[in-house]
Amino acid sequence: MGVASALEGLVAVERDGERLASVERYGSRFVSPDVGGERWVKGVSGIETVALTPGEDPTELEALSLDDPEYD
Repeated sequence: MGVASALEGLVAVERDGERLASVERYGSRFVSPDVGGERWVKGVSGIETVALTPGEDPTELEALSLDDPEYD
């Protein structure tokens, strides 16, 4: 998912008027119109903004993997 897609997204905590936590394993999801449902991020606990310096390539941040030990 690219940065532009993320800017169009939101964190959902309800679906059809019912809290996700009462019907799903995860109580929140990051939803973006340019990202298919199978790629929505589940269990969002926070969002951190990052400012890039001029000329810095955003693809490194866009390709982060939650399997990285940094996120344990």
